[in-house]
Amino acid sequence: MSVVRRDSWTITEDEILATTTLTYIKNGKTQLQAFEDVGLKLNRTQAACGFRWNGAVRKQYDKELTEAKRLRLEARDQVEARVKIKLKSVITFDNIINSLISIKH
Repeated sequence: MSVVRRDSWTITEDEILATTTLTYIKNGKTQLQAFEDVGLKLNRTQAACGFRWNGAVRKQYDKELTEAKRLRLEARDQVEARVKIKLKSVITFDNIINSLISIKH
């Protein structure tokens, strides 16, 4: 089913578009995923949502967009740090096991 809608955007629709897009960015998802979700909510196409975001709405949310990107990078860095810690503990445990095995032989 294709969605075709030619009426103008309301302030509420712009806010839904902005809030959803910024949330997706902050959570490490893509803008395209956000546009798809908003399109379903507002009965608009993904392309229409992307066009509206890039053509009009994005400019009004410059600070929020910068903050969402910062938070996404911060979250990614925290995950990477946790992975490195786990890898170190695995490597250390592996070294202990290997040492014990070599002592027995």
